[in-house]
Amino acid sequence: MEENTQIENEKYFAAANTYKGFKSYFSEIFPPEKFDSIYVIKGGPGTGKSSLMKKVAAHFYKKECNIEEIYCSSDPNSLDGIICKHGEKKIALIDGTSPHETDARIPGAIDEIINLGDNWDKRWLNAKREDILALNTEKRTAYKTAYSYLKIAGECANFIVKTLKEKFDFSKAHCVISEFCQKLSPNNTEFVQTRLLSSFGKYGEFKLDTLKKKADYFVSVSGNEFIGLILIEELLKHIDVLRISRTEFPLALDPSYHDAVYIPDAKTAFALDSAADIVADEFLKSNLGNDNERIKNAKSIREIAMDEAKRWFAIASDLHFRLEDIYSHTMSFEKNDILVAEKITEIENILEV
Repeated sequence: MEENTQIENEKYFAAANTYKGFKSYFSEIFPPEKFDSIYVIKGGPGTGKSSLMKKVAAHFYKKECNIEEIYCSSDPNSLDGIICKHGEKKIALIDGTSPHETDARIPGAIDEIINLGDNWDKRWLNAKREDILALNTEKRTAYKTAYSYLKIAGECANFIVKTLKEKFDFSKAHCVISEFCQKLSPNNTEFVQTRLLSSFGKYGEFKLDTLKKKADYFVSVSGNEFIGLILIEELLKHIDVLRISRTEFPLALDPSYHDAVYIPDAKTAFALDSAADIVADEFLKSNLGNDNERIKNAKSIREIAMDEAKRWFAIASDLHFRLEDIYSHTMSFEKNDILVAEKITEIENILEV
């Protein structure tokens, strides 16, 4: 039997619930000038946006296109976008509704709006108007409460990182980083792209295993995650000076730090993980002394705040599903299927498959 060498779909996030609120990376991940076409999908919850993207991704996966699946940071079972690449051609489909609020930036020439609202029953939705307004208000309140707890967690995390930096052995870190960077080659056509592997939402902290599947060499940083974040920031500084092409992965909760970096030319990843290639704790110059109790207390408060944030994101998710149930009852999904077939034919022509 012939071996199947087709590459598995790459999975990422393009937005995050952070200590400071919601942050979207759509402009970095979907710049119009880098695509032959971008389809911006509009429509309420439950109108089939994610299902439409999954059908398109499945079709072009069978056509041996390279597919990136971009998942929702609050619900890793739902898509926020897809990228399909074939040779030099590349298209994207993205969710253009709240909280991303993405519109066509180069309408007609590159961007196109797909409005699934054309396929719903407006009279039914009007009859459910009060229910929709009430659920949206409750959902906004739930998200606001969740972010208030994340803010507390962030203040604790900032204290922990600041304290650990004072004990961090930068000289030792630079020796390890220099040894690692000797294996990397500078690139005259340096490029830097952004993707996200981590998210925080109703499931708590969630991480995709894309890099483990993608990288030939996976260097794991285990132990204290805060020390690991400091180490990866030092690595990125070195890589930047060397002008090495890379994909950077901001930490979902705090984009001023990164939990991974991927070097495509070396097919090598450097990331926070449970395996012990590098143990972060070894980069402390001395024991924490009196700071140990302070850090322990900050971690405890952060954990409580994170649990509450998780609980409120779950409440927001439940309210969202109730909205989806209302909208899905109004939809003509047969019309959606016809639209999918039309767009697949259109995209096949663009990608030349």
